[in-house]
Amino acid sequence: MTNEIAAYRVQFSDREIEEFLTKARSILSSGWLIPGAHNAEFEQRFAEFIGVSHATAVASGTAALEIGFRCLGLGGAAVLVPANTNYATAEAVLRAGGRPVLYDSDLYAEAYSGRHYRSCETPAELQRSAVDQDR
Repeated sequence: MTNEIAAYRVQFSDREIEEFLTKARSILSSGWLIPGAHNAEFEQRFAEFIGVSHATAVASGTAALEIGFRCLGLGGAAVLVPANTNYATAEAVLRAGGRPVLYDSDLYAEAYSGRHYRSCETPAELQRSAVDQDR
């Protein structure tokens, strides 16, 4: 028995290829990726595809984190951020009004367990930032 995933050759029709190239050319020649003329259509179609009422396209993971943190209304709250993450995680906390608190995490053992978080608590109201280091 093998653990390999069999390769799959994706095949597109000539019409699908031409439609993709036409839209890609329009997007790239506009100079705008996000936001851009096709952005609203993409958000609406993606929201429909995943079965939600709204979706927001962003240009980076940092922007996505910042939006999530802003939705939490941090208001100066301490947010645990793994010390071994990219600085952009802490930057997103700062831009959303929080205060990053770096902590050493044991990535492969207790990094996401409640017991580990409790050992890092600070007196201030505490939010937690779980960042998947493997992706």
